Amino acid sequence: MSNGVTNMIEPVKIWNNVTGVIETTDPAVPMNAPMSLIMKLTVNRISNTKWSKIFCRKGSWAVECPPLQYKHPEYSGKIDMEITDIKDVFSNISMPIGRLVYVAITYDKINAKFYIDGALKQSVPCTATPKQGNGTVYPDTFDGIIESAKV
Repeated sequence: MSNGVTNMIEPVKIWNNVTGVIETTDPAVPMNAPMSLIMKLTVNRISNTKWSKIFCRKGSWAVECPPLQYKHPEYSGKIDMEITDIKDVFSNISMPIGRLVYVAITYDKINAKFYIDGALKQSVPCTATPKQGNGTVYPDTFDGIIESAKV
């Protein structure tokens, strides 16, 4: 990957070959900004009725996609960074389906930046501070394989 994503902070945690969601409470994974997440994954499908949570730092933040029949159609199937129980930072980027893709998100307490295959696709202003705690936990509905994830 290139175009700015390679300048992320040194990874503190790496996962390989995970089927379904990655959920962690590992203290090495930051609960707050600055943070960067790079995933190499294949999404098989986005649910029609349930959120597809892909990566979750329990009680703090998550990367997910709203369902295809979401109440706000402009966000359906788009990549979202959730600041747990505080704010959803919606992108206008449709999650690629059925192909291997790099998805990266960086967050610095000013902007959430969304990358696909190394190219910056969108920067969304966000000054929300993730809280520490358990937050709301929803069932995993992610249908895909995460070949690698680095935080």
